[in-house]
Amino acid sequence: MIVSLAIFTVVAVVAAAALLRIVSDNSKAQSLQSAINNVSYVLDAISREMRTGTNFQCTVGASNPSFSSDRKSLNPPSQSCAMAVPSQNTVVAFLSSQVDPAVPSCRLIYVYRFNAPTSPTSGNATVTKAQQSTCGQSLSDLDYFPVFDVGNLTNFTQLYDFRVSVHTTTAGYSWAVFRLWGSAGERIQDSSLFDVETAVSQRIHD
Repeated sequence: MIVSLAIFTVVAVVAAAALLRIVSDNSKAQSLQSAINNVSYVLDAISREMRTGTNFQCTVGASNPSFSSDRKSLNPPSQSCAMAVPSQNTVVAFLSSQVDPAVPSCRLIYVYRFNAPTSPTSGNATVTKAQQSTCGQSLSDLDYFPVFDVGNLTNFTQLYDFRVSVHTTTAGYSWAVFRLWGSAGERIQDSSLFDVETAVSQRIHD
């Protein structure tokens, strides 16, 4: 009787441990998938807008793009930045396919700002966006809104860092590569790493 009870106890403990492990792994998988979906959504949105845009401009270490004096175009028309530059604020701007209804010949400028974490070991990198609603509109820090805000996610998500690379060919076509990585999980100890990268090239000649 005692032997049978001991065997049953061991089997029950092993089964309970296996069940808890399955639940934990499932939770980690769902958290990771949720984070990847959120990051992919942001990168897909950026890609769709840039694909039909022109005059890509990328500036490292700045908080705003370089506008022309009338703020109807970007000055210089394009600028390359290398993916090898880590942990620095990076601004990507371009002329979108959207126009001001009052001035159909004026294409509106969209700006994405990739903000580096406050330190390599703490804080989150963030992605914010600003866009003109009228031709020649001036953009300030107040016009930027978050497009990837880890504070709004239900699981424990950290966006560690990013890499942005924008280049213009001699033929007048630009292309860009974006990479975001971090971790996700219900708890810090259950976090899993994610790494998402996408590339986009413009369809319209500058």
